[in-house]
Parts: sequence; C-alpha cells; structure tokens
Amino acid sequence: DQSEFDRDGNMLELWADRKWDWTDDPLYPAAGGFGKLTATWSPASGLSESPYISVQGDFSLYRSLGGGAVLAGRGRAGWAKPLDDAGILIPNRRFYAGGYSTMRGYGRRQLGPRDSEGIPGGGDVVMLAGVEARLPVIWICNLSVFMDAGQVWWKPGDIRLSEMETAVGLSLDVRSPLGPVRFGYAWNLGDVYSGEPQSMAHFGVGYPW
Repeated sequence: DQSEFDRDGNMLELWADRKWDWTDDPLYPAAGGFGKLTATWSPASGLSESPYISVQGDFSLYRSLGGGAVLAGRGRAGWAKPLDDAGILIPNRRFYAGGYSTMRGYGRRQLGPRDSEGIPGGGDVVMLAGVEARLPVIWICNLSVFMDAGQVWWKPGDIRLSEMETAVGLSLDVRSPLGPVRFGYAWNLGDVYSGEPQSMAHFGVGYPW
C-alpha cells in the first residue's frame, strides 16, 4: 500500500559488504573495474519495528579506446523484502534513483513509484545501467557522451523491463586534482512523469561510476 510511504521506526541492523577494485586510477580510471556486494539484515525483534533483508550489487568496467579515450559501463541491481509483519520498508531503507550518480535524466530521487500526491517514495527493487564514452578534447577538457537507464519498483511483482527509463546526454569534464568537474545535460528518450522536465542539466565532481 503506497499510502504508507511515511511510516518510520527504529531498527537493529546487521550488514556485510565485499568490494573488488582493480582500476588503474581511482580518479581517472581507464582500465580495470570495480565491484561491490552489500547485504543487510534487520531481524525481527523488539529493536526492529520494520525488519527486512536487502541485497545490492554494483559493478563498473573501464576500457581504453586509445588516444586517451575511455569507454565506461556500469550496472546496479538491488532487492529488499520486509520480514514478518513489517508490511513495508521504512522510507530510508528503500531504494531510490534519479540524479547525478544514478539516472541523469531525472532529478535526485525523482525516479520510481509515487504516492497519491505525486511524491516519490522509493521501492523494494532497483535496476540501473549506463555506458559512457569519455573523449579528450583540448588541454584539461574532455567530452563525455553517455546513456543512462534505470527504474525503481514498489514490489518485485511490479517489475516490467519495458518501464526502464532511458536518457542520453553530453558532459564537459574539466580535470582537477579532486577528479573531473563535470557540466552536463541529459535528454529523456521516453515519456516522463507528470511535472518532470524532458531534459535536465547536471553538475558534479568525480565520475558517477
């Protein structure tokens, strides 16, 4: 029941994660990859008003195209399930998407199911994918061409791959000691949610993956 989006509560959590990093450069990767698997369990007890289990996997791959150009790809899949009588996850333990580091065609956390007032509330399942070509232009400036895709679903039974939203865009990247400073613009290829723009500017420091 999406009308319960505002439910909140305390919880005890146990979590574990495993990371793999074989990139050649942490700020400007041109080869290798990165992976992370995270699992979280909130057991049913007096300390957990909303017990649940959650698993998320992330990976990124980088390949040199020669001449300083790099092809980067990423994927994410996450699944969560309320346990016992919890019914739903509390809001800050659901999955969200939209924004610079997830799906650049939408604003931060604006992708996915919404309540009766049109407010995004996250969900139990998330899928993200992306590919980006990073091309040297002049001096410390690069031009990136990207495609982002993703969606959040309220429950696993709601998953429809046809509902994946897709956006394409361009980004001007300026190299700095902190990583690339990026100014970009993304265009959604499909219909957007009511009230959302068809295209969107973004700014960030560091690559989104």
